[in-house]
Parts: sequence; structure tokens; C-alpha cells
Amino acid sequence: MSLAKPEDIVSMIRNLSKTTFDYMSAKPGREDFVDKMKRYAAYIYCWAEYWLKKPQDEWPEPLKELVRKLDKDVYHGRRERPKPPRVTAYIMEMDFGKEREKHHLKKWTKDPEAFGRTFISNNKYAKFVKTICRS
Repeated sequence: MSLAKPEDIVSMIRNLSKTTFDYMSAKPGREDFVDKMKRYAAYIYCWAEYWLKKPQDEWPEPLKELVRKLDKDVYHGRRERPKPPRVTAYIMEMDFGKEREKHHLKKWTKDPEAFGRTFISNNKYAKFVKTICRS
């Protein structure tokens, strides 16, 4: 069994929702980019929330590696259990950081609480995806 890199997590999620992602990727402009990110963040958040509720020894290896990277980059070595919005913001920044910069949006990992409010809490897509994930 080969281990996936943290960056591969986004690819795995993208493959799970390929049709939706292709549809979202076809839209140009800042508002459309934000809409696309809200939809995509909903899937990543659902995945992160599911796994982070479980004991760490049950986490898939890519998540463990991502959390180690997060500990180093965000928590500066402090051992804290990451929250799903922070993990989601980190994954989104890894995959869409350059595109986010083109649209002059603030860095998502700089303020994960604001990211969570915009892309998860006040997101109709996230509510829909959470409903699907829980059923």
C-alpha cells in the first residue's frame, strides 16, 4: 500500500466529485471563483469533519501527514487537535492559493475563522453536503 502525499487529498476529493468540480471550474470571474470555492470547500469540510472526529490512529495516512505539516506551519510545534475549518482552509490554500491571489482574496489560512464563516457556516452548499454526508 503506497502512502499519498497531503496534496493528494485534494485530488482524491476532486475525483469523488469530478462532475461537480468540472461544472464549477467552467465559470470565470471573482464571484464565480468564490462560488466554486464554496462548493468545493463543502466537500473538503465534510471529509475533514468526518475523519477528525475519529481517534488519530484511525485517520488515513494523508490526513496524518497533513496534520503534521499543519502543526509545523500553523501551530509552530504546539500539539493541538486541528479543527475541520482550519484543515479545510489549509487544503484549499494548498490547491487554490495562486488562483485566490489572482482574485485578490485574503489568504485563507491567515484567518481560518473568517474562512469558516464565509465558506462553511454561511454556505448553502455546505449545509446540503453535510446533510448528504450524515445520511
